[in-house]
Amino acid sequence: MRAEHFARPSEHGTSMKPFTTLETTADELAKCNRCGFCLQSCPTYRATGLELCSARGRNVLTSAVIAGRLALDDQLVQPVTECLLCGACTVACQTAVDVSEIVVADREALLKSQGEPAILRRIFHDLLPHPDKLTRYVRLLALGKRSRMSALARRLGLLRIISPQLHAAEDLVENMPRKFLTDRLPELLARQPERPRVKVAYFVSCGLNYQLPDAAAASLRVLQAAGCRIEVLPNNCCGQPAYAYGDKEAARRLARQNLEVYRKGDFDYVVTDCGSCSSMLSKYGELLAGDEHWAEEAERFAGRVRDFNALLAELGPPEMVERKRRVVTYHDPCHLSRHQDLTREPRELLQAVPGVTLDPLPEADWCCGGSGSYNIAHFELSMKVLERKMRNVSRTEATELVTSCPACMIQLQYGARRFHVPVEVLHVSQIMADALADD
Repeated sequence: MRAEHFARPSEHGTSMKPFTTLETTADELAKCNRCGFCLQSCPTYRATGLELCSARGRNVLTSAVIAGRLALDDQLVQPVTECLLCGACTVACQTAVDVSEIVVADREALLKSQGEPAILRRIFHDLLPHPDKLTRYVRLLALGKRSRMSALARRLGLLRIISPQLHAAEDLVENMPRKFLTDRLPELLARQPERPRVKVAYFVSCGLNYQLPDAAAASLRVLQAAGCRIEVLPNNCCGQPAYAYGDKEAARRLARQNLEVYRKGDFDYVVTDCGSCSSMLSKYGELLAGDEHWAEEAERFAGRVRDFNALLAELGPPEMVERKRRVVTYHDPCHLSRHQDLTREPRELLQAVPGVTLDPLPEADWCCGGSGSYNIAHFELSMKVLERKMRNVSRTEATELVTSCPACMIQLQYGARRFHVPVEVLHVSQIMADALADD
C-alpha cells in the first residue's frame, strides 16, 4: 500500500475515526500478518536492531495486552515511547496497518494507567492552551540561551540534575531569536495585495514563531505575492504534541479553543507552513467526531486547511526572478509525505524558482529523528536516526537543505553542525522569497 492511505479524509469522502481506546485497535491489529515487511522501513529498528522496537514488535505487544497475556506496565514503555510515529511502516505494509495510531492508543492507555508526568501535564494543560503564558515562558528560555546562562548551567551539571535529557539536548538549538514572529506581524501584514485572489487565515506554528521566525516571515511574503490576503488570528498550539504523547483530551481541548478563535475570521482557507500543524488541523474532524457540539464545525474547518506547499501549488507560484544560482536538496517531513501525501508539490515549487537546481536526496522520506520533542526525550536514538539522514545529505552536491517543517529544520540544523555537513537548512518559502520579483 502507498501513501494515499494517509491522504486527508475529505479527499476520499470518508473519515476513519481515531482509535479512542486500546481495545478499539483490535481490528487494526488483526490486519497485521507478521510478515516483517515493515522492519527495513522502521528507523528505530534499523538503529537498534531490537524486534520490540519495530512495528511488528509493537503490534505483538499490543495484541498481548488486549488478550490479557501481558500487563500494561513498564515493559511497554520503551517500545511504545521510542516509536517516531513516522508512518513508514504503514507505507511498507501490504495491509496498511496504521501502527502510528496503535502506538498513540498504547501511550494513552499507559498515561491513564500510570499517570501523566508532571512536566507533560504542565506543558499540555497549563502552557499550550494559554499562548500569552507560553510566550512569556519561551522569552525567559530565549534570554537564558542568548545570555549563555543555559550553557553555563550545562557546564556546572545543573541540567543533568534537572533532567539527563535536557543535558544531552541543550545544544539542539544554537541560539534563539530576539523577536518572535508574532512580534513582527504588524510590519509583515502592513502590505497586502490590492486585489487578493483568496483570503487566508495563517495558522502560527509554535516552532516557527519562537525559533524560526525568518522562515515564517518568508512564507507570509510569498503568500502575499501569490495574491493572498492574510489574516492572523490568536491561535494556540494545534494539539499535535499532546496527541502524539497520548493525551487526547488535551489535544481535543486545544482543537476546541482553535475552532472558537477561527469562528471570528473571514477567510477561504486556513494555511500553515508547518507540516505537523497542517496534518493535525486537517484531522480535527476525526479528533472531535464524537463531540456533539463541535463535530460538524470541526469537519468543515478541516476541509479548509491547506499546507503552504499545497496552497501554493493550487494557486501557482508568484512571479520570481533569478537572483543567484543555487543547488538544493529536499527532505520530506513525515507529516507531509506520508500523512498528507505531499511530496510532489514542494519539489515543483522549488523547481519553479529561477536559478535553482534540485539535487535528489537519497532516502528523502527517511525520518530525520526530530519528531517534535523526540530528540529531547530520546536523544541518543534520535542521533542514530539523524546520522543516517546527514550521510545521505553529504552524498548530494547541495549547499542548501530544504524542508517544510520546523521540527525537521531544527533537527537538521543540529545535524549539519554535529556531523560537519556544509549545508544551510532552509524552508521552501525562504528559497521562494529570495527570488520574489517585487523585491
